[in-house]
Amino acid sequence: MSDWHSGNNGSMKKTASTNPYAAPDSSFAEPEPAPLGEALQEIPPGSDPLNVWLCVKRGFKLTKRNYLTLILTISVIFIIYLVSHHFLRNHGLLGTFAIQLIVLYFTLCIKKVCLNAVSGRVIRLHQVLSFGVPRYLKISLLIAPVFAVFDSLKYLPVPMILYWIILLLILGFYIPYGFFTYAIIDRNMGVLESLRYSAKITTFNRPNVFILWMASVAVIAVGIMAIYFGILFTYPVAILANAAAYRWLQYGDRALLDHPGTKIPMLSSTQVTSKS
Repeated sequence: MSDWHSGNNGSMKKTASTNPYAAPDSSFAEPEPAPLGEALQEIPPGSDPLNVWLCVKRGFKLTKRNYLTLILTISVIFIIYLVSHHFLRNHGLLGTFAIQLIVLYFTLCIKKVCLNAVSGRVIRLHQVLSFGVPRYLKISLLIAPVFAVFDSLKYLPVPMILYWIILLLILGFYIPYGFFTYAIIDRNMGVLESLRYSAKITTFNRPNVFILWMASVAVIAVGIMAIYFGILFTYPVAILANAAAYRWLQYGDRALLDHPGTKIPMLSSTQVTSKS
């Protein structure tokens, strides 16, 4: 069944109806994916409710699609972490701080790799060391001390209830501001600017963001229970799910789709401002 309409030049053009059950003169039209090459537009914050299941599903699909590169990346990071932890763990608070600096750097690197995967860019192993060091030092000197102090609490005679209270306070802070590291990577923002941006894009979606992080913890836990090495698969699924959620909050649900008939993410046509 088809409809006829007049173009700007007065000629008659034939267009196929997207609904086979529509009446002949029906104006019904389903939303279509962006044509290959058309950039997605950013959405007003909170206008598209975050779907946690679709984010996890996208993370699973992208992990399968980029599995070898992701596994090599995570393996390199894990080995460096083990070596640094072995040599620094007995150096008190200073050693803990140094370990947190290393962990933070590689966390930013792997998040950059995952953002590239979600955005349809080619990802390669060398990107694990591609995060700009000067920008990293500016960020880490503000962030790493917080993680170092929290990590050192387990060595102090602190009541367990106080430990959990601090953990809940951090969680309450992290729900609106937890995407600040993605904003730093993606938009080349400073720490305070990235915190404001994270709070902005999570507007009206914070309960869903909380559910996403609980789901991420559950996914990683499943990997640990699967003879531990399962985490080599579930960890990238969780990180990619969060990267997909970040893009959803920016561009809506179409940010999780591929161009029809391809494995090319729609975001590959969108000019994002990520810098090294």
